Amino acid sequence: MSTTLRAGRAAALVPLLLFLTLGVPVASAETPATTPLAEVNDEAITAKDIQQGIGASLSQLEEQVYDLKRRELEVLIAKCLFAQEAPKRGMSASNVF
Repeated sequence: MSTTLRAGRAAALVPLLLFLTLGVPVASAETPATTPLAEVNDEAITAKDIQQGIGASLSQLEEQVYDLKRRELEVLIAKCLFAQEAPKRGMSASNVF
């Protein structure tokens, strides 16, 4: 199998790996929106109240975390591909990095 074909296959797997490792939320970690998290003078503060207050900031942070994980996954895939290809070209993997 040619190097180009293997690299193409690895590149095709990246979106699937990203979805599997980064895109699956953990349902049990979510607090139901109506669950009181605190009470102030008999007035409940819920997860929904907090979400409304921090929604935009939280979205930006989640996007940054996703981007960091995606970049690291791409780096690790590239390192694996280089490490596998280097010996075939008579090189040491440490020389490639």
